[in-house]
Amino acid sequence: MLDEIENGKMSGVRFVELNACPGGCVGGCLAVENPFVARARIHRMGQGLEENQSQNAVDTKCLTTEILNWQKIPEYSSILMIDTDRSTAMKKLADIESIYETLPDIDCGSCGAPSCHALAEDIVGGTAQDSDCVFKLRERMGALFHEMAELQEYMPPPFRDIKE
Repeated sequence: MLDEIENGKMSGVRFVELNACPGGCVGGCLAVENPFVARARIHRMGQGLEENQSQNAVDTKCLTTEILNWQKIPEYSSILMIDTDRSTAMKKLADIESIYETLPDIDCGSCGAPSCHALAEDIVGGTAQDSDCVFKLRERMGALFHEMAELQEYMPPPFRDIKE
């Protein structure tokens, strides 16, 4: 869909919700605006469209009066919880910090994580590896090439020169 929008095949598109974040882009953790206000604003934008254009534009389940008017208390989401057991969580947090210290701390995003700290969290969580970092992978490849060069020059004892 993004390619079609970029290539001009879909005209008149003013907003696309990709739901990459919990709560979507409008209600996501990096949104500057209150998610309830932002959803109401998106809903108003959708009302200005013709009926056939706005069928899938807004998830109406999220736009109930109960949610928009703060009549329903928001529920806690444990998506950022490291572990339910406190001692395990503390150990994982220490592991995250020790892995983070080994990363380049430039937040390039080449690994797929938004920051080096997020990559460290993913590594501890088991969804990533330290070799996902292109800089760590480069170091590892350099070490492997160095080891291969040493092995190439290695001669077993029966074939060594007497001088060695």
